[in-house]
Amino acid sequence: MSHDLHVSVFQGGEIALFPRGWVVEEFGPHVVLQGEGFLELRFPGGGESCLYLADDDALDGFSVNRPCDAPELRRGILRLLRRSTMVIYGDDTPPLTGREDTRLHLPEDFVGALGEPILASDEEGLLAGLLPSDR
Repeated sequence: MSHDLHVSVFQGGEIALFPRGWVVEEFGPHVVLQGEGFLELRFPGGGESCLYLADDDALDGFSVNRPCDAPELRRGILRLLRRSTMVIYGDDTPPLTGREDTRLHLPEDFVGALGEPILASDEEGLLAGLLPSDR
C-alpha cells in the first residue's frame, strides 16, 4: 500500500505559491529519475521516495509518495517548512509546520478538518507519526 504526504503553502487563509526551485535545491542531489510531474529520489541509506509536483516555476504544493525515513528527506522538508508558511500532512494526521506564524495563515476549514498544526522543532521530530519506520 502506498502512503502519501502532502505539502501545501498558505498566505492569509488562501493557497499561495512558492518557487519550484526550492524543492529542486533541497532534493536535487538525490534525484535519480526526473519526468513530467515527478522526481524520483534515492538516499544514501537506500531509502527511496517520489515527489509529485507540477513542472511550473511556481507551486502551491507537492506530494511525497512512499516517504522513507531518510534523514535527508526529513532535513529537506524541514528546511522547506521553515522558508515559508507551509504545512505537511497525511490523510489522518494534523499538519506539521516549521514556523510558529504559519497557523495565522491557515484556512479555518483546513484546521477544522485536520486539526491544529504542530510545530516541528527539529528534523527528528518532524515526521514522527507521518513516516513509516524503516528501522
